[in-house]
Amino acid sequence: MPRCSVHIESVHLHGFGRLAGREFRFGPGLTVVHGPNEAGKSTLHAALSAALFGLVGSGRRKRDDTARIERFRPWDGARYAATAEVVAAGGRRLRLEWDFDRARVAVVDAAAGTDITRDYGGGDPDELVRALWGVERSVYLHLGHVAQAELARISDPTGVRHAIEAVVGQGAADSPAQAAVAALKDQRACLVGLNSAATKPLARARTERDRLAVAVADAAAERGAVDGLASERDSARAAAEAADRRVRALEHAADHVRVRELRRRIDWADEADRAARAAAVVVEREAEHADFVPSSEVGTLRHRLRDLETERDRRSGERVLDTQRLTEVEREQVTLAARAEALAPHRGASARAAEIDALALAAERGGDGRRRLLGLIALTGAVAVAAVAIGRPALAGLAVIAGIASLALAARHRPPGAAELDRALPGTGPVEERLAAHRAACAADRELDRIERELSRVQVSYAGLRADLAALDQIERERAQVSDRVRSELTLAGFDDPDLEDGLRRYDTAASGHAQFVDAAATQRQKRAELERLLGDESLEEARRRRDEIESGLNGHAALADGRDLAAVETERAAAEAERDRAALSAAALDARLAERQRSAPGVAELREQLDEAIEQVVRLEHTDAVLRLAEAELAAAADETYRDVAPALGAALAGPISRLTAGRYATAFVEDDLGVRLETPERGEVVDLAALSHGTQRQVYLVQRLELVRLLCPAGATPPVLLDDPFAHVDAERVERTLAYLSDLAADRQLILFSTDRAAVDLAPSSAAVIQLALEGGAVAAA
Repeated sequence: MPRCSVHIESVHLHGFGRLAGREFRFGPGLTVVHGPNEAGKSTLHAALSAALFGLVGSGRRKRDDTARIERFRPWDGARYAATAEVVAAGGRRLRLEWDFDRARVAVVDAAAGTDITRDYGGGDPDELVRALWGVERSVYLHLGHVAQAELARISDPTGVRHAIEAVVGQGAADSPAQAAVAALKDQRACLVGLNSAATKPLARARTERDRLAVAVADAAAERGAVDGLASERDSARAAAEAADRRVRALEHAADHVRVRELRRRIDWADEADRAARAAAVVVEREAEHADFVPSSEVGTLRHRLRDLETERDRRSGERVLDTQRLTEVEREQVTLAARAEALAPHRGASARAAEIDALALAAERGGDGRRRLLGLIALTGAVAVAAVAIGRPALAGLAVIAGIASLALAARHRPPGAAELDRALPGTGPVEERLAAHRAACAADRELDRIERELSRVQVSYAGLRADLAALDQIERERAQVSDRVRSELTLAGFDDPDLEDGLRRYDTAASGHAQFVDAAATQRQKRAELERLLGDESLEEARRRRDEIESGLNGHAALADGRDLAAVETERAAAEAERDRAALSAAALDARLAERQRSAPGVAELREQLDEAIEQVVRLEHTDAVLRLAEAELAAAADETYRDVAPALGAALAGPISRLTAGRYATAFVEDDLGVRLETPERGEVVDLAALSHGTQRQVYLVQRLELVRLLCPAGATPPVLLDDPFAHVDAERVERTLAYLSDLAADRQLILFSTDRAAVDLAPSSAAVIQLALEGGAVAAA
């Protein structure tokens, strides 16, 4: 039974370089992966390493890490991930789910299906390797990966020692190798170059890598431009298709508008047809009056006759009253004329009425002063009599003198208006009588004026009544004249009825029939013209059938026709057709450009393959440079102690395998403190340096040392799988067979996965070994 059951059972590559959607299964011991060059062995080797130990380590990502991630990015754009089924220590089955873009891993218990990532580093690649395999990731990548390039470097007498020193320096930091520092520098100068001169191998490889990276970037940019052009072409096609759908939708909408318009026309045509039919009935009914010629005078004369009769009827009702009123007015006129004649002598008496009234007023005021003087005289007389009576003669004399003086004054005092009033009044005699007579004459004159005005009013009323009575007679005469003219017109029209009303009724009947005939004929012509305008040469039934046919073909898009006329829909449809044609032309032009660009675009896959090879070359050289530089630094510090610790164990481990691999020729091996290997020759029984032996033997010794270092430097019970990259290059079939047998025995303790282009590796492999065949089929990778 194997001492350790830790191994990988399978790996499923979702996307890794050229490999996508592929699954590979491995045996618990030895597995041989065989295939020709370019079959994907290196990619599978890198993918297997990434599935076991991660594509890059933890911590801040470096430029080399980024380059490694980009190097193996899936070519077809698949998800950059892998899933590995592994058996851990104790037989526990785990599933490692890697996300290489994020450099994270999830660990799942395969049996229970539970996530146990926290138990294995929480998704950290370095912690996972440490927890699962019990070794540092950086150490095991140098120990458990035996690359063909390492064996190819075994080309000089010190090659094995230097290579082993480099590995030991990686596997244990305190391994002394001071003596190898100078040789490492020489080896680095030969394989890599000690400076960055353009002629050095590493500088040349980097230049070529950078050139190819630029070429890949340019090709990718060109591919991106082509993809952008394709996207633009697809957008143009989509726009053309959308515009075409819009055109078809608008065509359907136009059909809806046409049907709607046809329905309206048919409705109008129905109405026009009914009106035309009704008019035809009237034309047929009134056909007898078609030749009737209405008189232009009858209407006017009938209106005048009607007005005259209305006025006559109104005035006839007032004639008796007007006659009675006329008699009364005549009597009133005679009475007023008689009174006016009686008052005629006083006409004009009022002419000086104002003047005489003023003089009379003045005369009346002057008479008041004289009467006061006469009263004073009477008073003085009374005083004189009283004075005599009392015996006062002096007082009586004074009173007499005063009375005489007052009398004299009264005799001389006469009012100034009295004389003018006397002269102004007509006639003779006392002024008061004449004034009274004058005032009576003035009153008569005013009465005369009033009577004359009333007489004038009565005369006007009399004349009006006489005129009204005369107008009625005139109306009657004019009515008779108009009636005669109406009879004459009726006679000319062919209606000579004795009774005027009968003639007019017959005339009205003929005129009405003629008017209805004329109106119906006009309506019939108008509606027929309207039918022709609405339907053209098409009949109403044909239009209905056409409407039904169009309606049966309608299939949606009625909403586009709502509230719109045909011209608007057709305008939009024409715009949509123009847009469709523009988009189609643009798509065709883009298609032609795309085809031309695709023909001239460089092959990205080929350039990437070349870039991968260049990157691999740079990585190998950088790895060699790093190993050698690290070895120089580390070995210079602690070479002696490391070599003393490793050399005895390595020497003891080499003895058995060397004898087996050399078919017993070299049974004893010695490892010096400087890791130099010496073998005992059977011919002479002496110990010789490895440098004195064949190149193939040197490679076998190096391979055995590497495998034994894995066992020595890895903790017991957790030996991870060992990956061997084509260790049989330039090795004969006999050695291949012995080496495979040796590896098969080693696989009892650890899992070994061997990659080889040599068919002998498959043919000579032990029956217990698992085999994976990779082949090229039409440029694609296939597994047998």
